[in-house]
Amino acid sequence: MRRRTLLITPAVAAAATMITPMAGFTPAAYAAPAVTPGVRVRERTVRPITGQTHVDGRPVTADTGTRASAAPSAKTWTLTVAVLDRSGAVAAPTDRPTVIIQNLDLGDVFYWGAPGPVDLPEGRYSITADVATARTGADPAYSVLTHPELRLDRHRTVTLDARAAQRVSVEPDDLAARGGSHDVMVFTQVADSPFPLVVRYVFDPRFDEVYAATIPGTQSAAYAFGQARRATEPTVDLVAGGTDPFGVRAEWLDPGFEAEEDRAGVIAVHAEQIGKGDLTGRLVVIEVPGDLPYADLLTMLTELSGRGARLALVVPRGAGSAFYDGDLSALPLPVLVGWGTTGDRFAALTRSGAQRVSYASSPRPRLRYELAYGVTGRLVTPQIYRPGTATLAALPVSYHDGEAGSARFAHAGQVFFGSTVRAMWSTPTAAPQQRIEYFTPGRWELTVTPYGRPGGVVTGTYDLRAGLNPAIAWDKPVFSPSLSGTTRTRAGERPWAYRDADAIDVILPLFGDASGRPVTPSAGLDSGSISLHREGVLVDSVPVPDAARFAVPAEPASYRLTASVTRDQPWWHLATRIDAEWLFRSSAADAGMPLPLLAVRFDPALSLRNRAPAGPFAFPATVTTAGSGTASLTVEASFDDGATWRPAGVTGSGNRFTVRLVQPASGYVSLRASVTLDATTRQRLTVLRAYALGR
Repeated sequence: MRRRTLLITPAVAAAATMITPMAGFTPAAYAAPAVTPGVRVRERTVRPITGQTHVDGRPVTADTGTRASAAPSAKTWTLTVAVLDRSGAVAAPTDRPTVIIQNLDLGDVFYWGAPGPVDLPEGRYSITADVATARTGADPAYSVLTHPELRLDRHRTVTLDARAAQRVSVEPDDLAARGGSHDVMVFTQVADSPFPLVVRYVFDPRFDEVYAATIPGTQSAAYAFGQARRATEPTVDLVAGGTDPFGVRAEWLDPGFEAEEDRAGVIAVHAEQIGKGDLTGRLVVIEVPGDLPYADLLTMLTELSGRGARLALVVPRGAGSAFYDGDLSALPLPVLVGWGTTGDRFAALTRSGAQRVSYASSPRPRLRYELAYGVTGRLVTPQIYRPGTATLAALPVSYHDGEAGSARFAHAGQVFFGSTVRAMWSTPTAAPQQRIEYFTPGRWELTVTPYGRPGGVVTGTYDLRAGLNPAIAWDKPVFSPSLSGTTRTRAGERPWAYRDADAIDVILPLFGDASGRPVTPSAGLDSGSISLHREGVLVDSVPVPDAARFAVPAEPASYRLTASVTRDQPWWHLATRIDAEWLFRSSAADAGMPLPLLAVRFDPALSLRNRAPAGPFAFPATVTTAGSGTASLTVEASFDDGATWRPAGVTGSGNRFTVRLVQPASGYVSLRASVTLDATTRQRLTVLRAYALGR
């Protein structure tokens, strides 16, 4: 049976708390907080992830803000939770039932563990459990069951019966996009909280059959159910069986391993049948004890590699996964792990003799479907969706990057129930590239993060309609300060740069992209400083380029804010240095308001490699202001990294302009701009290596 791990992590983008039991995606042994029935436990995620723990050698994200303590003093009652599988049998320990009890008034998770009795303070609770039911010849069916709102004012027994669960499933009509993930989410709205708690289960749609329901006769305004289907080509697709084909649930032993793009027929042999002969091009199946040390597995794999094996597939036997405890990047050949019923079936098949199997690897899938659906109040009917591609929102997307062979992680969440319905995991997206991606119509929060290297997170919110939508571009230059919108901190939503009663507080997204999406410098990656002058006198300076808070008098005054950031990395070729200066006036009367900082944004038509052609070249420039007014703009260009500058042609008025240059055939273009709104409000900006030249 495929094992699962439980994970607590803060929600992405919507800042909801997520309690995440994952099914079908990680080989770590099933784990849960040590909770004894009858003992009250309170757990609450309140901080960003700051550490990791390990379960059977595999890293599991841990929130160091999670805490356990005795429940507050109150009258307590015993709540007994029973869980039945889809056959009506009481869930056995091998079915790995998990019960999560949340307090609807306090927002705490009071219990997370096995079914049975638990003592709880009087109050309102939601109860969610998942249970597996065995299937012949396939991995188990999973059921997610919820009592959305129980008033605990006496000793009570609640039975969560998987026979009441309804089939839940989402699949696009593109059969090639059968990989990816299927996330099932139970949302619980807690009193006096702007965000719901989210219990998340992650499944592999190729192997896991999923059901869900609220207990018949129950409903609550605090309950919602969501499904997210991220559909791509499978990153690993292994099909065996000849005349009776079946897929094998397999994943790379090293989670950081990225196989080559491949599609081939392969001969699979069992390690017990190979003798001492040549293994060139073969896939070798190895059945190993779960407690086999990494060093012993490495010895086996080294021998197979020396005999020419193309791949190995490890099928664990028994408890544990000790072979994960080692340097997985040092494996001498690509190694898969086969799990669950299909892994067992494949091992048995190869023991009977060599088998020809179909193997495909798509480490950076070309297809992307993001499908999201939800219901509120209760779940009593099947939630099965088969959207046609023609009915979805088609979004042309460009991923820019100056280095060929790069990649990004792309995430998406549809706004729903005060949070988002989103797939938790992502696969690398090749960059540079241009493609059309498909979404269920609605409001989406889209995020792109670097893959294989540090850097900023780029996020945007889009209302996507059925049919073709306007194109968007990610990581497109020119990179420059962008102060549009607000940012979310632990203290709540706030402007990027604002006046507090006795302070000027700034978070400076100096690497905003050509679309105006803010991106802040990264600690440990970028160097720089931020300084503030008041009436020509230095208030203070900090040796970091991303954020600062300066104590200032309440009286009105003229200020000069300067910021500089340098990124010196072998893979970063543009915006190697950005210098910005702002003049503005401020006083305590502006407390809570954004600072009146100007920002100019350049959006040249560049190739996916961020290059522009030689000769005459024109591109738009946009000035954003904190209020009304007409700005003036001057621009200079340099083709020698700022050693010399020459004026560019600028036409336009208001806040929209056109910049004209005559460019050489190679090298880089640096830009220097001055934006003036009035005598006291101005921005000066210099971007070294704003974009590249050439093909």
